[in-house]
Amino acid sequence: MNDFNIGFAIKNTRLRYGLSQKELAREICDQTLISRIEKGLVVPSSFLLMKISERLGVDANYIIHFAKYNNFEYVNEVIHQIEVLLKNKSFEQLHSFIKAEKTNPYFKSQQGEQYLLWLEGICAFHVNGDSKKAITLLKEAFSKRGTAKKSQSDIDISIMNSLCIIYGEEKKYDEAMTIYEELFNEIETHPSLNFKLKAKTLYNYSKILINIQSLSAGIEVCNKGIKLCKANESIYLLGHFYYQLSYIYSLQDKPKESLKYLDLAILIFELDNRPDLMDIANSKKDELLLKYQR
Repeated sequence: MNDFNIGFAIKNTRLRYGLSQKELAREICDQTLISRIEKGLVVPSSFLLMKISERLGVDANYIIHFAKYNNFEYVNEVIHQIEVLLKNKSFEQLHSFIKAEKTNPYFKSQQGEQYLLWLEGICAFHVNGDSKKAITLLKEAFSKRGTAKKSQSDIDISIMNSLCIIYGEEKKYDEAMTIYEELFNEIETHPSLNFKLKAKTLYNYSKILINIQSLSAGIEVCNKGIKLCKANESIYLLGHFYYQLSYIYSLQDKPKESLKYLDLAILIFELDNRPDLMDIANSKKDELLLKYQR
């Protein structure tokens, strides 16, 4: 990783889009200020960086990450590939991928080291079935956090969520609940937490609540997840929350509510083009109809 150079990042992005310093500065600041920024003589304020980024047509975070890494485009692609592998639960491929990328300069930073430990912890569990090693790696990853003691970043929360998933698989529900209670409060108060991360945390929390037979709390968490999805106009995990509600109501022997939410889950899975989940939900519906017709 190079020294942080915001001016270099702005100049490189400006030249990529064929803009002159005068064009970039128009109605934002003096051209001489752009020149001084690009030479590294002046660091732009957050407001000025936002205006410059808007003119360049990129997010301010793009400029900041470009300033940190010479090979930012490559790093960005690596992270994208990792996210795809995680989404598809391709853990063996992920394991091979991160082995090949260990020398990437991104993983030499504190943030990158924390990220790599998180991924290694996930792979230790899902590829090697080693829950003890996975928990050790995840705890080490969390200890690398760069945030203040009482605040959590997206990666901090991702690590805690992964730790809870493993605790759940190992039936260590007390340990999982302790963390999820903290995360639940964090979701309530965090000013900028990623929507999908919020949804994943709520969904996995609801699964633990079902496992410990805390069904009323499970309904509350699922409804919170549904509200979150609707507020963000997204069907991400929406069908899963409906399916989870249906399952809880079936455990409470409430057929009307159970079938209602199961039908909603099937509808969302169809909209999301998930025939695999539709098959599971339809089989469950047949099972419920047979049960309640007796």
